[in-house]
Amino acid sequence: MSEPQNYYSILGLTPDASLSQIRNAFEELRDQLSASRFEPGSKADRQAAICLERCRQAFAVLSDSDRKAAYDRQTEQSGTADTGGTCGTGATTRPRLGQLCVASGMITMSQLEEAVEAQIATGLPLGEILEEKRFISGVELEGLLLGQDLIDIPATCTDPLGQRLVALGIASEDMILIAQMEARAQDAGLGDVLIRRGWIEKAIISALLQPEAYHKD
Repeated sequence: MSEPQNYYSILGLTPDASLSQIRNAFEELRDQLSASRFEPGSKADRQAAICLERCRQAFAVLSDSDRKAAYDRQTEQSGTADTGGTCGTGATTRPRLGQLCVASGMITMSQLEEAVEAQIATGLPLGEILEEKRFISGVELEGLLLGQDLIDIPATCTDPLGQRLVALGIASEDMILIAQMEARAQDAGLGDVLIRRGWIEKAIISALLQPEAYHKD
């Protein structure tokens, strides 16, 4: 059985949402993510199109009583219940080297992806690859490895907005974990960090954070 999509999270709802709430949430998001609201071909336009397709998929399942019941059973049986964007367990872990490099501003996500591809191909440690590619120096690598043991980060994406962006397919969990580190260090909002880094367009964040009046019956 394949991993179920987080359909409630996609629509910004909880599993106890009524059919009218599901419909209202989808219609509001459809309006907010309409192509007419964004410059054609822009990054915001592309991200909106991805979000809208995920929203349509979620609505198709959750608005059909039989498909919704099957989905709810699947999430329950898989042990990955869709909480609609509620926070995780609070478990922490050490940041991975690549996450720390991006969070510190030493490399970009593109450089990290390039290094990870090389790591998969060669089997070499990521730090060695980053140094060979001259993305970071030996001294910087030593400092990062020392700092790694002093930092705790959430083991999984715990921010409701972050969980939703991952479910919508426009952010990776690595992006969100990195942004969570930055947000905590800078006492900033997750959305602000994602926008500043250019990972998520401001218009998309705004569209997803519209007043939640449509959640009411």
